[in-house]
Amino acid sequence: MNFAYVFKIAAAVFGVFVATGVTSVAADTYRVDPVHSAVIFRIQHLGVSDAFGRINDPSGSFFLDEADPGKNSMEISVNTHKVDTANDKRDKNLRSPDFFNVEEFPSISFKSREFEKTGVKTYRITGDLTMLGVTKPLTVTATRV
Repeated sequence: MNFAYVFKIAAAVFGVFVATGVTSVAADTYRVDPVHSAVIFRIQHLGVSDAFGRINDPSGSFFLDEADPGKNSMEISVNTHKVDTANDKRDKNLRSPDFFNVEEFPSISFKSREFEKTGVKTYRITGDLTMLGVTKPLTVTATRV
């Protein structure tokens, strides 16, 4: 298993802010709507082209407080069995022990530790990514939609 490669995939997976149609600016807790949400990712293929995929039905919640971004938090999990790149052979490979090892590790999760507001709708989110039984720190850039 190439853990560095898998970690890059996971970083891409959690480098997006799951779109839920939130328009409120009031502090509140929101649940990810699995019907209208997906985690989208891109994998570079042989340095020549990109393959795009998605993991459907993410779960989790996030707390947003525009007035005090330091209170913001996010917890998201995806079921790795649901990886979909529109290519059955590639999906089977991603589910194999060489990558996501879905039989032993059926989910990938991210839990924030710190939110930093970097723009009107942008954030730098630092947290812990857990995949393949290993937890590592990860910082992602996110855009509120």
